[in-house]
Amino acid sequence: QAKFRSRELPHSSLEAYYQILNIVGDRLASNPGESITLSGTTDGSEAGSTVAAKELARSRANTVKNYLIASWGVEPERIAIKTVSAPTNPSSSVYAEGIEENRRVEISSSDGKMLEPVVHEKFSRYEGLPKQIPFELSAKGKKSAIASWNFTVNAGTEEIYHSNGASEPPVSFAWDVTDANLAPIASASDHGGKLTATLSVKDADGLSSSDSYDVPISKSRYPFELSRLSLVVFDFDKSTISNQNKEMVSTFVARSIKPQSESRITGSTDRLGELDHNQELSQARADAVAALVTAENPDAKLLEVKGIGPAEQVELNSTPEGRYYCRTVTVQVQTPLN
Repeated sequence: QAKFRSRELPHSSLEAYYQILNIVGDRLASNPGESITLSGTTDGSEAGSTVAAKELARSRANTVKNYLIASWGVEPERIAIKTVSAPTNPSSSVYAEGIEENRRVEISSSDGKMLEPVVHEKFSRYEGLPKQIPFELSAKGKKSAIASWNFTVNAGTEEIYHSNGASEPPVSFAWDVTDANLAPIASASDHGGKLTATLSVKDADGLSSSDSYDVPISKSRYPFELSRLSLVVFDFDKSTISNQNKEMVSTFVARSIKPQSESRITGSTDRLGELDHNQELSQARADAVAALVTAENPDAKLLEVKGIGPAEQVELNSTPEGRYYCRTVTVQVQTPLN
């Protein structure tokens, strides 16, 4: 709790999701007059009997309640417990993954602000060129062969890449610069640091040596301000936007879309179901949000309204919470800086 800051949440939806109990706890602590209800559920068949299922669902809800009490000091009477045989909007039990998703605890509140999504606005984005940096490597032992090698790239004092192997290092080597590498590279540039590649080797006699090369870096300001809204509100196989999220879109449009702004709207689904159906569903979700945006701001310039079918991130589709965050529409607004 002492280190939690909602404004410092990561921009990745899934990474932010893993802080959901802290988000709710923080909001409860900041709004002492508000309360929530926790509804524990089962998949409908895992417990073996109605009584056992009800007890399992209650236990799940109590686990969440106990965390909020212990970590955030929320008074027990502000957290109601319910048990239900199935979630309010269940995932399809046709799929094993859908059954898995139905084993959950749902959080509800009469105050929409308690559960409103986290909106990232005016954030920094980094793009790096080139996307791949080639290196030529060479090492030879004076008396014996090279037994092992280790290659690292550091941005200032932070290691952002490493590779190693037995025997001599490869003659040529290409480092693929990932998006995760860009923030520490930018930080190193801001503080006068360097991007340093180091090759270390050890020969069969145990003698070691290393050599480093400073990769020149430069940073220029991105000429646009970015705002992004991720609507993570679509239930399984649905494209309907809730009233709460309609209000959120209205607020986002008013704050973020200026006369000179350009916007892109992208809808997606999880990987469950037929590919053609998911493509249609993702487009329907994107179209629903686009209609809402243009109703709020008829002059909004929408460069693209696109459904991409199943979300591209494989790691998201592999977990229940990840699939939930695949059922989304993202609105990204790019506004030129003065």
